[in-house]
Amino acid sequence: MSTSTNAVRLVSESAMPGDVRVSQIQPAVGSLVAGFRFDGQPLADEFRSALRDLLHNRGLVVFEPGTVTAENFTAFAGFLGEFFPLRRSPHAARTGKIRTRR
Repeated sequence: MSTSTNAVRLVSESAMPGDVRVSQIQPAVGSLVAGFRFDGQPLADEFRSALRDLLHNRGLVVFEPGTVTAENFTAFAGFLGEFFPLRRSPHAARTGKIRTRR
């Protein structure tokens, strides 16, 4: 894992796949994760734990475009914590499913 000099160290560098890079967005908050593509398969426990720690320690985790597709977004979001659609969101249908713009 390559990081900027001020980025928060994760639980274990070995938890991150070799091509995944983490850099800080701002010194106090936010990290950018690059080089990762979610294919719908379960994440390794260490990697999932490292992503959760990054979210809890930095407050905001941004993934580069293309990391996750609309079809597997819910599964991916579930790895980071409990996921539920906001029913009053303009992007959610009355059924509670998330709508995407076309």
